[in-house]
Amino acid sequence: MRGEEPKEDIKSWEEGKKKIQKEDSKRTAIKHQTQTNSQVSVALKTLLEPDTSPCNDNFSAKVTTMKRKVSREQEIARKQQRCKPVADVKKPENKDTEVLPATKTPRSNRISKQENKSTFLLGQTSKDDLRDKYIPLCSLGEGGHGSVFAGIRITDKLPVAIKHIPKSSVRMRSVTVNGSRYKIPLEVVLMQKAGGEPELVGQSSAVCILEWYDLEQEIVLVMERPVPSVDLWQYINHKGPMGEDMARFIMKQLIEAAIRIDSAGVFHRDIKTENILIEERRDGPRVRVIDFGCGSILSRRNYGYRTYVGTPQYVPPEFFVDWSYKAGPTTVWQLTAVLYEMLEGFSHFDTVRFICKVYRISSRLSQDCQDFMKMGLALLPEKRATLKQMQQHSWLTNPASTITQPLPAPGPPPTSHLLLSP
Repeated sequence: MRGEEPKEDIKSWEEGKKKIQKEDSKRTAIKHQTQTNSQVSVALKTLLEPDTSPCNDNFSAKVTTMKRKVSREQEIARKQQRCKPVADVKKPENKDTEVLPATKTPRSNRISKQENKSTFLLGQTSKDDLRDKYIPLCSLGEGGHGSVFAGIRITDKLPVAIKHIPKSSVRMRSVTVNGSRYKIPLEVVLMQKAGGEPELVGQSSAVCILEWYDLEQEIVLVMERPVPSVDLWQYINHKGPMGEDMARFIMKQLIEAAIRIDSAGVFHRDIKTENILIEERRDGPRVRVIDFGCGSILSRRNYGYRTYVGTPQYVPPEFFVDWSYKAGPTTVWQLTAVLYEMLEGFSHFDTVRFICKVYRISSRLSQDCQDFMKMGLALLPEKRATLKQMQQHSWLTNPASTITQPLPAPGPPPTSHLLLSP
């Protein structure tokens, strides 16, 4: 018996050592995860104090500018950052909380308060039906939780985009249709609210969803595909910075689109140049908004979201301070960030770099334009302009904003991203 005691002691000691090491590793991981956010929070709070430096030298030294020209691999990696939570704050949340990380299975027992009579929301389940209706053409790109292909509808040759999403990445929502409850992908519900019924294809600023399929391993969304068109990221990447007239023309449409989407009770939450299409038309370029995969239904206007789901570079600064953000101020912040990219041309916007004044509003812009951007990029959300205030700003309403030249044709972007004609 005495010979066994040392073995038991050694085993107990080893288990205790492993437990301590595990706890140390966990604390180190948490510290590493929160280090950057803590530095940004300190920098932001310091920035709001008068006559002080916006951020410390050590933190500023780590922030470097990023050129617009990137490789295909870097572009895909950046797109895959979308819909990943910046931080999962462990705070008690009430049962009305809408947002969950897109990588986790969300609550599916939430019921839409408004009954919907649209039967197309019920979706299809036949893979043969999908194959018989649509012809895939080529890949348009890959996101954080799916891939998109160009295609055409066989019956009328309508250009479509076909999005494949693994079921593990799909957020579902219970919706009442004709008196019965069904679980429907949240992205489908958001697109139907923002873009309308399939019969209204091409009439809304948000791209319209035509139908969707619930297959064994994936959800497939079939959406309209404006042609010819190119996303705003590609346009800037190949053409460089825009003049104020062109940027104003696009921004005016973007704000009008954001107001309509907000009025429909939808929070897009991931507005950026990659999710904005520039559609070429005879009467001039038209803005179309795509990708509602990170979106949420606006059940309460002043609701504070506690987990940021979207592209990390566009997170509003208040999230670093209060670990909370609201729909209206976030939309304004992201729209103005898009304007910054249009006018600067060479760099992606980044909230952290803007807070630390690595990115600044250029003095070469007109005074009206500078004022417009300062209103949209105010660090405090309560001092940030609303969508209506942005729409009524003199930079947008000035008669000189009228565009007289059509949008120049963009340079040849990569084939895998060009929205090709059928």
